[in-house]
Amino acid sequence: TEAGTKIEYFDMAYNCTLSEQCRIYFNVSSSVMGTLNASNISLLFYNTSDMSWDNLSTQVISATNDPREFFAFVPHFTDFLIGQNPRSVESGGGGDDDDDSGSPGNGGSTGGSGGSSSGSGGSSAGAAGGEAEKASFVVSPSQITATLAQDQQHTTAIGIRNTDTKALTFLITVDGDAKKIIELTENSVTLQPNEEAIIGVTIYPPDTAQVTTGKIRIISEGVLKSIPVIIGVKRKDALFDISVDVEDANLKAGSIFTASVSLQNIGLRGVPTDVAAVVYLTDLEKNIVARLWKETIAVSTFISLHKDFVVPPTVEAGNYLVLAKVEYEGIPAEAFEFVTVEGKSVEAKEEFPWREMVVYILYAVGFVVGVLLVIKAYNGNIHRVKLIKKSSIIKKSSIRQKSPVRDDYWAEMQRSLHR
Repeated sequence: TEAGTKIEYFDMAYNCTLSEQCRIYFNVSSSVMGTLNASNISLLFYNTSDMSWDNLSTQVISATNDPREFFAFVPHFTDFLIGQNPRSVESGGGGDDDDDSGSPGNGGSTGGSGGSSSGSGGSSAGAAGGEAEKASFVVSPSQITATLAQDQQHTTAIGIRNTDTKALTFLITVDGDAKKIIELTENSVTLQPNEEAIIGVTIYPPDTAQVTTGKIRIISEGVLKSIPVIIGVKRKDALFDISVDVEDANLKAGSIFTASVSLQNIGLRGVPTDVAAVVYLTDLEKNIVARLWKETIAVSTFISLHKDFVVPPTVEAGNYLVLAKVEYEGIPAEAFEFVTVEGKSVEAKEEFPWREMVVYILYAVGFVVGVLLVIKAYNGNIHRVKLIKKSSIIKKSSIRQKSPVRDDYWAEMQRSLHR
């Protein structure tokens, strides 16, 4: 690949793996660009295998500021060239200048946006029936999260790299509620082996103050990878605001974690007002996994609470949201923190059986005590029975029978009285 106008060469030596999706930011002044447009500027890296410069998909941060601002994802650090995009050369734009060595002004490297990226770029699924993957590629970042003002737009990018041995065509879509607020610069792209594409993502603030979630889905030949998107927004007309900050976002099932929940009285500032705040643990689609805390609090201006929450021991490993909510006079406000649950902790695995055992022991003790009380009562009734000796029993034949009363007894008595 041949670059057109060559602006500056530089090299960087830093241990960066593809899964980290490192970025290089660089600036180019309008005087150096000459007649080139910002869209014609690219970052290229030197491919030692075929002794040529390979183009990296380059994103324009600002085409109006001077100097112009750019960034590009890089697979590794090596020799780089800032120059004219080879595609624009093929279309007849620009020309070649003399080479110039040096380092880029205000350039540098930084990690990928929106948190650390994983090699898989999120969840993946093979073809139906559990067949082996038909395509090999990586996407980044691992998630996109942002909290916006009501009139604020947010721009970011996702990276797709073809790690297969053949050309792949990718279809990029957005699902969930996030599809209403996300605009992609491209919905499909074809990449040659080892080629990378940067897809611009523009996020518009949602109409609601509730957290909006969804996924950017990248699919090629039946292999699906997704990037979760979680967007919060601060409404101008909100009377109350809430935020949540988890001290350590790497959690374990059954463990305790600490978070700060902050409430701010905006509309009735200085007036103590009771509001109900609640914190949930949810999945990335805001389905409630557990309610962690609920309390009615009087807020005058601002209050920050440090709370200890318990992750249920039954929660499976994966990505979740700690979602905080408050509502006053029908106007809601939500905030979130992205967390990862690593699986059941050692404490959780040991504690739960002991609780069951205690319950079983209590039941057993209660049963034994009940049986003993019944036996004691039964023995007491036996001791109250008076035993009769055999010698005290009188035979029926020895009992003196009374003479029967004659029928004329009363008549004789009457005659005696009249004498």
